[in-house]
Amino acid sequence: MVMHGFAGIKWVFSPYKAGRRTRSPAEKGRHGAGNEEAQEAVNRFDRLFFTQAGRGGTRVSKRKHGKYSTRQQLQWVWQRAGRYKYGVFLTAVLRMWSAANVVVVPLVFRVLVDAAVAGRKREFMIGFVLYAGLFGLQTAIWGVLFHLNQRVSFQMEASIKGRLYEGLLRTEYSSLKEYAIGELNSHLNSDVKLIVSGLLTIVPGVLSILVRAGGAALVLYWWEPAFLGVYALVLAGVGVAMAVLRRPMKTMQRAVRRESDGVQAVQQDTLSNTLMVQTFLAYDSATTAWKDRLDSLRQAVYRQNRFSNVLHTGYGVLSDLGYLGCLLWFGAGVLDGRVSYGTLSAALQLVSQVQNPFGDMTQQLSSWFSFQTSAERLMDLDALPKESLRPDAPPPDMQTIEIRGLSFGYDGDPTLDDVSLDIHQGDCIGFVGVSGAGKSTLLKILLSLYSVQAGQVTVRDKEGGAVPLSPATRQLFAYVPQGHSVIAGTIEQVVSFRYDRTAFSPEEKERIQAACRTACVDDFVDTLPDGYETLIGEGGAGVSEGQLQRLAIARAIYYGAPVLLLDEATSALDEATERRVLENIRALKDRTVLTITHNTQALSICNRIVRVKDGKLYEECPAAL
Repeated sequence: MVMHGFAGIKWVFSPYKAGRRTRSPAEKGRHGAGNEEAQEAVNRFDRLFFTQAGRGGTRVSKRKHGKYSTRQQLQWVWQRAGRYKYGVFLTAVLRMWSAANVVVVPLVFRVLVDAAVAGRKREFMIGFVLYAGLFGLQTAIWGVLFHLNQRVSFQMEASIKGRLYEGLLRTEYSSLKEYAIGELNSHLNSDVKLIVSGLLTIVPGVLSILVRAGGAALVLYWWEPAFLGVYALVLAGVGVAMAVLRRPMKTMQRAVRRESDGVQAVQQDTLSNTLMVQTFLAYDSATTAWKDRLDSLRQAVYRQNRFSNVLHTGYGVLSDLGYLGCLLWFGAGVLDGRVSYGTLSAALQLVSQVQNPFGDMTQQLSSWFSFQTSAERLMDLDALPKESLRPDAPPPDMQTIEIRGLSFGYDGDPTLDDVSLDIHQGDCIGFVGVSGAGKSTLLKILLSLYSVQAGQVTVRDKEGGAVPLSPATRQLFAYVPQGHSVIAGTIEQVVSFRYDRTAFSPEEKERIQAACRTACVDDFVDTLPDGYETLIGEGGAGVSEGQLQRLAIARAIYYGAPVLLLDEATSALDEATERRVLENIRALKDRTVLTITHNTQALSICNRIVRVKDGKLYEECPAAL
C-alpha cells in the first residue's frame, strides 16, 4: 500500500509535456496499416494551418510569467475596476456580516438546547425567535449579495473589457500580430471574466473566512482553551502544506490556460479556413489535429484534477478527524458534567465554522491562482506599446516623401537594406518583384505599422518643412491590402468605415456613391434589391472576391487621403473591369498612387516602376515593361 501511495504521488507530480499525443504500438495496430500515411496527412495539415510558419500561422504566445508581484497584480486590477470597486467593498462588508451571523448562530443554538433540556419555556421561545431571526437575516443578506454581484460583475466586466479593447485597437501593429486571434479572444472573454469573478469572490471571501474562523476560535478558546490549542496545531500543519503546494498548483493552472488558448487558436484557424478544409477534403485531418490539441488540454486538466483530488481528500480526512476529536473532547465533558448538551452541540457547529473556512481556502487558492494567471496575461496585453497617434493632428501639405537609407528586417533577417527613394505628389509608382521581396513591408513602413530600424522617412510640404513619418502622418495614406479586409456591415458602412452609423445624410450618401462609381462598385450594387443598404456578411459573405476588392478600393477612395496604397488590389478583377478601375484611379486629382502588382495592365497607369530585389530598390523605365 505504501509503495502504491508513493507511485500515486509520483503520478500526480510527474512532468507534463504538452504537444501531440503519442499512440502506443497497440493503438497504432488498431488504427490499421495506413496509420503512418494518415498521420503524415495530419502533420501536413497541421503545418499548413496550426504552426507558425515564417510570420504567419497560428501563434500561442509563451511569455515569461511571474514577472509581476502580487501587489502589482492587485493594484492593476483594482485600478481597472474603476468606480465599480465600491461594489467590491460593499460585497466584502455584507460577506463579513454574514460570517459574523454564522458564528452567532451556534451560540443561540446552545441557549436553545440548554433551555429545552432544562424545561425553561420562556427562554426557549426567546432563543427560537432569535434563531429564526438570524436565519431570516442570513437569507436577506445573501439575496442582496446575489443581486449586487450580478450587477457589479456585468458592469465591471464591460468596463475592463472596453478599456482593453480600445487599447488593443491602439496597440502597435508589430506587437499585436504576435498574438493569435483565438488567444486575444480568450484574453478578452475568459481572462476578464476570471479576474472580475476573482475580485468579487476572493477578497470578500478571504475576509469572510477570517471573520468566521476568528470568531469561532475565540468562542472555542473561551470554552476549552486546551482543545483549541491542540486543534490549532493541526490547522497550522494544513496551512504549511498549502503554502508548500502553492507553486505546483500555480504552474498547473498556467498549463491549463496555455493549452486552452491552443485549442481556441486551432478552432479559430480551422473555422476561418473552412473553404480550404472542404476543398482539400481535409475533414479528418482537421478533426484529428483539433483532437490532438484537445488531448493536450485534457492531460493538463486531468493532472490538475488529480492534484486537487489528493488535496481535497487529505483535507477531508483531517476535517473528519477534527470533528470526531471535538465530539470526543466535549462528549467527555458532558459525561463528566463539565459541559452542557447545548455546549456540545454548539461546539460541533463551531468546529465546522473553523474547518469550513480552511476547506473554502483550498478553493479560494485555486481561484486565486486562476486570478493571478489571468491578471498576468492581461497585464502583458495592456503593457504592449501603444501608438502615439493624434487623430486631430492636421496632416502636412505633402509634396514629397523622402526615403533615406531605410533598413528593415524580421528577426534579424534583412528585408530592405539601405534603400532610398523620392515619391513626389502626383506620382503613380508601380512596385514589382518576386513574392517576399519586401514590397508589402515597404507599404506598411509608410503606414508606420512597422518602425524604421535604420535610416529615416520624411514627409516634406510645399514650403520645404519636414515631418518625420509617424502614426500621426498615417492620415496621408489610404490602404487597400492583399485580401479584402472588409468588416461585416451594409455597403454604406463598409465604404465609409462607419459601422456605428445606421443612417447617412444625402451628402454622405452622394460621397459614398461617388467613391463606388470610381471603383466600379455601382456595376453590381445597382442590381441588388437593397442597393447600398445591402448587408455584407462576415468574411465577405454574399459577394464575390472581385466585388470585395472593389469595395475595399471604394473605401480607400472615400477616405480622401492624398496617397493611395494598393497591394495587389485588382488581382481578382476581370480584365475589362480592372482597366476601368485603374483608369478611374489615375483620373483622380491630386492623388499619389503606389501600387504593388504582378499584372502588366496595372502598370500601364504608372509613370514610374520600381523593382524590389535582394533588399534593394531599382527604378526601371515603364516603356521597357
